[in-house]
Amino acid sequence: MIFATDLDRTMIYSEKFINKDNRSFVIGYQDGRMKSYMTRNAKILLDEIKERTTVIPCTTRARDQYERVPYFQDCKYAICANGAIILKDGIEDAQWKAVMQENLLMCIKEMKAYKEDLEKQDFVRKNVIKVVDGYFLFFRAEDMLECLKYLEKNVDKEKFYYSISTTKVYIFPKFVSKKEALRYLSDRIGDKDIVVAGDSDVDFQMMKLATKGAFVPVYGTATIENSINNVTLIHDSGVLAGEFILQEVKKILNEEETKDVN
Repeated sequence: MIFATDLDRTMIYSEKFINKDNRSFVIGYQDGRMKSYMTRNAKILLDEIKERTTVIPCTTRARDQYERVPYFQDCKYAICANGAIILKDGIEDAQWKAVMQENLLMCIKEMKAYKEDLEKQDFVRKNVIKVVDGYFLFFRAEDMLECLKYLEKNVDKEKFYYSISTTKVYIFPKFVSKKEALRYLSDRIGDKDIVVAGDSDVDFQMMKLATKGAFVPVYGTATIENSINNVTLIHDSGVLAGEFILQEVKKILNEEETKDVN
């Protein structure tokens, strides 16, 4: 079985979610400072799940940002940059990279044009647009209403899509997708038994591949469609949501192993 999970606000959480009641373990750093946490119980559960099945971290983080979370570096596979980069044993998958680079050639001019135009917009914080690992655009919006008006008017929805999380705004080419990266890995591994967890719209697309269950914290931005089966809304708040998801994944593993025995 494959357990494909988003990281931030699904498995790991920033310091603002931590308090004395949810004893937590540091699993991520930035510039030597503690930045990412999960509860101690969650770490114990995930340690066990890692030993029993294939865990695939699936993150919108750039590759270098993913590598700041040492706890997940022992996972054989990882999906970074929202699906643009696949790692196997810490090395980028060459075949997937070739596909991504070929697709990028067809939209690189539009991406550059979006970046140049966005840098002139007053709603962009400090007028800074980042190109993440060469594949998509990221910025923070000061005025979300104006930002949405701009995106609706200017983004070519035949070639691109956008995602918003609080003040964070992402503009992706359509070929950059956690779902398609997960499909590729599922085919390569030869395992179609998939559990998915995530909190945002870009994670929700992966849930269409979930055959054994999917989990979404209620505070997330993922939009649930009627076409998706086996989606469980997690009502625990903050860092405890990750712990609850892992408890449920363990139950699924136990059920699957019982079926195999019988």
